[in-house]
Amino acid sequence: KAWIDERMAGDERFQLSIDKVSLGQPVKLRSGTFHIEFPALNGDLAASPAHPEAMVRSLSGSQRLETHCVFDDGAGDKVFSSQVVFALKQKLPVPNHALDKGDVITAADLSDEWQDVGRGSTKLAAQSAQLVGRRLKHPAPAFRPIEATQVEIPKIIKRGQVLKLVMRGNGLDISGQVVAQGDAGYGQTLDALYPPTKKRLKVKVVDSTTVEYSF
Repeated sequence: KAWIDERMAGDERFQLSIDKVSLGQPVKLRSGTFHIEFPALNGDLAASPAHPEAMVRSLSGSQRLETHCVFDDGAGDKVFSSQVVFALKQKLPVPNHALDKGDVITAADLSDEWQDVGRGSTKLAAQSAQLVGRRLKHPAPAFRPIEATQVEIPKIIKRGQVLKLVMRGNGLDISGQVVAQGDAGYGQTLDALYPPTKKRLKVKVVDSTTVEYSF
């Protein structure tokens, strides 16, 4: 537990605990005071990056671990194998009501809730920013996590569209017009043609009629 607490310290998005330890067969122990250790937690797993995402990949679910019963009198350890079930919860943005295919997710549609997660949870959207403004490819039930691949950025700008250009840099704020050279969604970058100079600019989408160029 001390190893878990050290790894999870300071990160309020995750809760990790040992849910259950099961023995495959009876183990005879002599009398005396002892504690249980899992060497794997001090070996390969301890050498992995000390961040909660590594926990998701390495520890979630049920695992068979070498188990040491360490006696306080130092007279020798009892070594055996046990099945250890780690319970991992993650605070994730989830829909607070059912959403339909094609809905564009807003901040009001989401709330942060504790969810039981496992190894496959690395595919889940972990932050609201990964969902807000995105369009659902499939229906999303209430209070269930959404995979990042379930959403897409709606294309709000079409190729050939004339857009308002805002240019900012060196204390200047200049406006003009450009022609979109492709389709793009909110926050994405696209090529745009600046007619006065015929120059192509890399611009960022602000909204359905405006792009921004920084210099």
